[in-house]
Amino acid sequence: MTDLVDWYEISAQTMALEAYAHPVYQTKIWETQRIIFSVKTPLQLIRESCIMRNYSTYEGKRLAIQECCHFKQNVPIPIDHQHFMCAIPTKSPSSWPCSWIFYAYIERLERHDSRHTNIYFRNGKNQIFPISPNQMENQWIKAGHILAKLNLLDKMKLPVDHSFPPL
Repeated sequence: MTDLVDWYEISAQTMALEAYAHPVYQTKIWETQRIIFSVKTPLQLIRESCIMRNYSTYEGKRLAIQECCHFKQNVPIPIDHQHFMCAIPTKSPSSWPCSWIFYAYIERLERHDSRHTNIYFRNGKNQIFPISPNQMENQWIKAGHILAKLNLLDKMKLPVDHSFPPL
């Protein structure tokens, strides 16, 4: 099934946001059960979802990950780390052909050629993306590191005392 949308929120069903060359629709959204086309760019969708899901900007998340994990370029963005929703850029996020792959849905990677990787998703689908196999594997590892570190930091925090003093 294919849908056309003006508005889209990244969800637990989002597998990839593929840059799409079309006069109106700029993103092909791969969900577990359907394909959706959006008028917004992949980066616009990432930016909106950061705010909607975490009340944080894309820039804030990117800076936090750079500080926390010491990654400087093509930083994977944890949209919702507690649900393992981490978007992996295939190129510089500001460049047009940048697509975003979601960590939790990657089953395995396969070399297509020196500049392209065939990504197999957990639902049995696959797609070739313009990123070298080595780069994609490094990005996948970085995203896994980010998710592990953030979830570990969450677990290590002291419980918050929600009781209030008597009036």
